[in-house]
Amino acid sequence: MSRAKVSGLALADAGFDLRDRGLFLQEVGAAARDQYQVMGKDLPGHKEDSGRQIQVLIGELGKEVARFAPKLDVRRIDEHHFAARHMKVPTDLADLIKRFDFFLVNIPVTLVPAPGAGFSDLECRVRFNPDDPGSKRPVAYEVFPQEQWRDILSLHGSLQVGLDAGLRFKVDPVPLLATLGVPELPVDARVVALAKGSSGFVVGPFTSTLRRQVVLCRGQGNVEVIWQLRGKDVVGREEPRLGIVLKVPKGTARVDIVGAMRVRHDQRFLAGVFRRLLALVKEPTEKFLRAGAPVDDSRLWARVTSEA
Repeated sequence: MSRAKVSGLALADAGFDLRDRGLFLQEVGAAARDQYQVMGKDLPGHKEDSGRQIQVLIGELGKEVARFAPKLDVRRIDEHHFAARHMKVPTDLADLIKRFDFFLVNIPVTLVPAPGAGFSDLECRVRFNPDDPGSKRPVAYEVFPQEQWRDILSLHGSLQVGLDAGLRFKVDPVPLLATLGVPELPVDARVVALAKGSSGFVVGPFTSTLRRQVVLCRGQGNVEVIWQLRGKDVVGREEPRLGIVLKVPKGTARVDIVGAMRVRHDQRFLAGVFRRLLALVKEPTEKFLRAGAPVDDSRLWARVTSEA
């Protein structure tokens, strides 16, 4: 599969080309120098070190990292996992295992924003075997996180999560309830709903850290999964892990996954910092700033199940 397949997994058009991110930051830096070094002292509310602070922030924005892991954590799931845990394969899943191979795929992401300007939004898309006919492509049998996780994630960003006998993501309620103390009834109901069936994990539990209050996810049962994760507050350095239970038709020679992601800063924060400069830069750079100075990454993971 060529790298063109990665670029084909495009995120929504933002009105500018993020390959020019470095040029946008250079333009903002030049505008800041003109504004604060030449005319700054005549501006209302001007502080003597404003120009220096802007330059430092622009330098930090240029060092930001939003990166997929070079290798995915992939684990094959079969009857042996159930036998090792002294668990029985559910009837409906036993029929599927005859026709499909199942893999737990963890997608690690590293986010390193500028100090004091953490990322607020994360969008991620992954697609499976884009070269294959639709009927032969792997699909997402189960996805983590989904919308029903957002209330618990907003209360506690670090959870012990595993796969139950139905290969559904469930939370381990014991450490969660211990951390929350005595939860209010609505919280308790949400915990019970996501913990149901987790008394015996087929895989896990493993720690998942995700500090986002809004979770939107589409693609369960499909050949492509899209996450949109948003927070009310900016988030500093983090390494969230997105999860998929991949259902692969028996006899599939290889499984390739392509991924694309975009992270943004809080638009209000950047618009406030650079508000005096927005009128001095070109339209694409203005859109870039108003969009939260996003950072993109994309990657092709080839033959991900070959060593699972």
